[in-house]
Amino acid sequence: MQKCIFFSIIGPPGSGKGTLAQFICQKYGFTHLSTGDLIREAVRKQTKVGLQIQEIKSNNQLITNEIIGELLKERLSTIEEGGVVFDGFPRKFEQLRILEEALQSKGPNLSLVIQLMIDRETIEKRITGRLIHPKSGRIYHEIYNPPKVTMKDDITGEQLVRRNDDEIKKLAPRIERYQKFSKPIIEHFTKLQLLFTIDSSQEKQAMFNQAVQKFEQLNFSDLNLQKQEQM
Repeated sequence: MQKCIFFSIIGPPGSGKGTLAQFICQKYGFTHLSTGDLIREAVRKQTKVGLQIQEIKSNNQLITNEIIGELLKERLSTIEEGGVVFDGFPRKFEQLRILEEALQSKGPNLSLVIQLMIDRETIEKRITGRLIHPKSGRIYHEIYNPPKVTMKDDITGEQLVRRNDDEIKKLAPRIERYQKFSKPIIEHFTKLQLLFTIDSSQEKQAMFNQAVQKFEQLNFSDLNLQKQEQM
């Protein structure tokens, strides 16, 4: 019996990856897995890998795929059943191998990859108003999805923050990097017939509805998710 099923959501910065991932995970009881969150958690907890990451950052170096792979394997080892949504991963073609290795112990590979498409103007509007709850990764927006209390997380009441790279001047190179590195990934998943594209510039609920329609076409019977979906 299949106990785990894996999905990925990819798209440029500001396309709504985290928002859609959170919606899917809440609806179906899936696990939301973001490598950025894993990195921040490791540093916060001062784990062995977290200390390595701290040293790498202090030397202004890039975190290696090997370290990301180690974080993924460690987190996946704690998940026994259900669905897992990878938020914005893999970002580069070489990370496909990292993901495949991390999933080996779980059996199946990815069952679906959702690609979010969005125009540059909408990205700029979303990025400049984005607010983050650091501990949970919950995402808000000053206009489109404001918190109940200004700059406070709805659930914990803790302070929300803006990401340092959520600035217009830093946006262009981020989009260019995504376009450069995502092309071979998109081609790969297209050949495997795993890619499903959603226009994420539309209203949030319309994006959610499209995702749900696609998920309902998949076979979750082996996972016994009906109870989780009603949570």
